[in-house]
Amino acid sequence: MLTDKQFISGIMLKDEKVFEMFVNQYKDYVFTICHNIIKDHAKAEEAAQDTFMKVFKSIQQFNQESKLSSWIYKIAYRTSLDYIKKRKHYSVDTSEYTHLTDKRSIDKEFHHKELTNMIKQLITELDPLDAAVLNLFYFEQKSMNEIQGITDLTVTNIKTKLFRSRKWLRKEIGSRLNTEIDVLL
Repeated sequence: MLTDKQFISGIMLKDEKVFEMFVNQYKDYVFTICHNIIKDHAKAEEAAQDTFMKVFKSIQQFNQESKLSSWIYKIAYRTSLDYIKKRKHYSVDTSEYTHLTDKRSIDKEFHHKELTNMIKQLITELDPLDAAVLNLFYFEQKSMNEIQGITDLTVTNIKTKLFRSRKWLRKEIGSRLNTEIDVLL
């Protein structure tokens, strides 16, 4: 197993064996990032391949001030966002987003599943960048500074996107639940 510096040097020299080892080392990491954003196995594989090609072509621009894995994450993140923007495709597994809403104990199991499905649908309606910021913060548990490094958004902008997305989710869930309750009564 090579160090990050050895990978960087080998890739800069266009050493195919080093690049193959690099891909083997980071393929699961990159695929996971892409899949968390795109949510389609085949399309995430394509985005992961594109990510590795971008790394290969732009390794000269890596400033080595940050960790190689953070730089790769940023490329995978942006590639995935570009991919869904081009293809108008976005889906998120939002089972972990349920904590964004008020928890109620009435028929917990049924309501939890119903709420989870509703949130899944609502997340698909968000702007892909807003959904990605939610994903990075809640699913990937990235800090504000890490999200800033990945998205190039300011911390204030990230906080604003999180606040507005949560507020919008709560409002939409509330209005949809009220509609459903009125129909049932």
